[in-house]
Amino acid sequence: MNPAARRFARVLACTCAVTALAAVPAAATPPTVEVEPFHLVEVVPAGEACAFDVTIQHDGTMVTTTFFDRDGTPVRRLIRWGEHFTEIYSANGRSLTTISIAPARVDLATGQVTATGNQRHVIVPGVGVVYATAGHYVFVLGTGEVLAFSGFDVPPGDEFCAALSA
Repeated sequence: MNPAARRFARVLACTCAVTALAAVPAAATPPTVEVEPFHLVEVVPAGEACAFDVTIQHDGTMVTTTFFDRDGTPVRRLIRWGEHFTEIYSANGRSLTTISIAPARVDLATGQVTATGNQRHVIVPGVGVVYATAGHYVFVLGTGEVLAFSGFDVPPGDEFCAALSA
C-alpha cells in the first residue's frame, strides 16, 4: 500500500482514537449520535509524494454514532462524514479536490477499525485519475497499522505532481 494510503489510515485512526476517548458511560442502551465539524491540515514533506511540499486540508462534518451494551459500556462506533467530506491537495498556488464518503466502524473491544468505500478519487481533466483509494481497510485504532486492504489504489505520481506544479 502506498504511503498516502497509510497516511489516510493514520489520520482516520487518530480521528477514531479521539472519538473513542470521548466515550462516557450511558445510563441507557440506545445509541448516541454526535455531529461535529472536522478540520485538519497536514503537510506532506517534499520527496514523499512530490518534489515539493503538498498541503492537505480535510474538511467536513463528522457524525459519530456510539453503540452500547446492556451495561451502558460503549462497544462500537460508526463514523460517517456527513454529506460531504472534502480533501484539498494544494501546492504552488494550485489545488485538487476530492470528496470522501468512506464510513468507519470502530470495534472498541478489539481496537480494530474497518473503513469501506471511496476514501479519495482525484481526477484531472484531460488526464484522468491521478490519485485514488477506494476499497476495504482494516487497521488498528490509534496506531494506524494497516492489517488488511483490498480495492482500488492509485498512488500519487508524476501526473498528480504535474497538476500541482507551478
